[in-house]
Amino acid sequence: VAESSSSLEIESSSSIALSSSSETPTVKSIYDAEKNTLTDLRDNKVYKTVTIGEQIWMAENLNYIPDDTVGTFFGGHSVCGGGEYKSMEEGDCSVFGRLYDVKITSSDGNNKNICPDGWSVPNAKQWNVLIEFLDEDQAGERMKLNDKIYWPNSEVVNEAGFSAIPSGYYSPYSGFNKLDPVSPAVFTISSSVINVNAVQIVDGTKGVIRKTYGHGFFIAIRCIKD
Repeated sequence: VAESSSSLEIESSSSIALSSSSETPTVKSIYDAEKNTLTDLRDNKVYKTVTIGEQIWMAENLNYIPDDTVGTFFGGHSVCGGGEYKSMEEGDCSVFGRLYDVKITSSDGNNKNICPDGWSVPNAKQWNVLIEFLDEDQAGERMKLNDKIYWPNSEVVNEAGFSAIPSGYYSPYSGFNKLDPVSPAVFTISSSVINVNAVQIVDGTKGVIRKTYGHGFFIAIRCIKD
């Protein structure tokens, strides 16, 4: 009887240990501060990152589709950025990332975890900190990717390392849009409003434009480290 009791106690202890182990939170992203990279373990995509002041930003546009929305309307309320002007033809996701609508990006939206674990869609205060650090009148120029192919009429110094590219914005009613001669770089500001608040960077303009787009527009996302 004693041996039987001892056996039961060992099994019980083992069961508790297994249960405790299974409740350990799963790591869903890896940030490497030395290599300046972020690995999103949801789909194993690796993004460049950059430290600007005391903030850490993705240096590429988010390119993630939630698994539970693949194959649904616009692949989960998103399209590939950089599409052809006034058309429904998408661009190249591997270059421009994806553009997301407000249902995904709002602070009370359907998918609060669109950014990798430990990162989030930046709010207005976080954007203001970045822009003020870079100087309101020069921030746009200092954030553009240093490539004349993307910014033919800009100095494109990319001093901040933010590497903004003209991924444009999208409307299911009028297709992809751009400003002459090239598309703007537009990034979502997280909020709880129906309209899309955004930061816009335009070719030939050194500053940054804060703009509100109507409901239904799809905008790029740059995640910030929490």
